[in-house]
Amino acid sequence: MPQPAREGEFTTMVLRGPSEKQQWALMARYGTVGIEMGLCVVFGWYMGITADDWFGTAPYGLNLGLMFGVAAAFNALWRMYKVMVADTENEKQTPDADEPDA
Repeated sequence: MPQPAREGEFTTMVLRGPSEKQQWALMARYGTVGIEMGLCVVFGWYMGITADDWFGTAPYGLNLGLMFGVAAAFNALWRMYKVMVADTENEKQTPDADEPDA
């Protein structure tokens, strides 16, 4: 039968990865892209409906507004992808303190 860990046995464990504060910052940074994408589509929809009301061109303004909104949403996604790739490249170039130099 496995024995329970003694008190203080795991206090010398080495934490890997970002700290809790850094994890929250990363979640905030990468989580906002979903909100931005949704807002882009909603803004495009609203502007399309408004253009249809002003010019009487229904449903062309709505379709054009939605297309612009979706394009802006994909642009936001592409920008975040580039940021993530740059962060990954920076992590690869930064040597870990735990690994001994060869």
